[in-house]
Amino acid sequence: FAAKTMIGCLPPKEGLRLYMARIDPHLTSGCEVCLDTSNAHLEILTSVQHEFLRRLLGVHGRSILAVLFTETGIIPLNYRRVTEVLGYLGYVLGLSPSHIAGDTYLDSLALAGGGFSGWVSDLKIVMESLPVAVELRASDLCETAVPDLCKRLEVACERWLNAEMQKMSSRLPLLQHRLDLNSNSLFVHKAMKFRLYLNVPIPAHRKALTRLMLSSHTLSVEILRYKERWKLRVPRDCRLCRFCRLGVENEWHATIEC
Repeated sequence: FAAKTMIGCLPPKEGLRLYMARIDPHLTSGCEVCLDTSNAHLEILTSVQHEFLRRLLGVHGRSILAVLFTETGIIPLNYRRVTEVLGYLGYVLGLSPSHIAGDTYLDSLALAGGGFSGWVSDLKIVMESLPVAVELRASDLCETAVPDLCKRLEVACERWLNAEMQKMSSRLPLLQHRLDLNSNSLFVHKAMKFRLYLNVPIPAHRKALTRLMLSSHTLSVEILRYKERWKLRVPRDCRLCRFCRLGVENEWHATIEC
């Protein structure tokens, strides 16, 4: 973003490629060893992820968090870090007991079996403390079961994002009941995907469309939602159109009715 004056506005697709290459490694570094047993451990890292995605999409700092992931296909950091841990788990399970990491894992497994804290116990705590929890069973601790465990984690992440989008349905009318064409030419619901409208080539047009879609615009239905200094929050029915004064100034009214 600091090079904007030299290279222009960074397109979302290229920005996400840079994110995965240059930022994601820092946000996930060491997560396989030091597990996030407390959400406080993730606060600073999560704020970095949110800030980058908001600037890339061109939305304001109070924008809905769930749309940062549903529209870009980027995995939320809490689930992303657990995905890396499960990848490491699959690697460790394939090692022989003579390997240092393999022997250490067996010690941690024995501690967990005795009710003591350790890496395996922490992994169970982390997975069960996710917004949509994933149960870690004893049968999951084998090399062949890890892919299924990763799939359950992915499904849990999508369920959480779908639930968050449903909570915000009144603010995201343009994203409700949306279907995408899959590889089999069938229309299906995809919780996380890089959306086609982010490929609009003209930055001003793309950001205007993105802000309209993600309720990060300057229409009355959004800007009068918040209490600021001496201004009180305005009830939704009173957020009238600044031109016709005949209805609530929302996305539908501004683009179709007025």
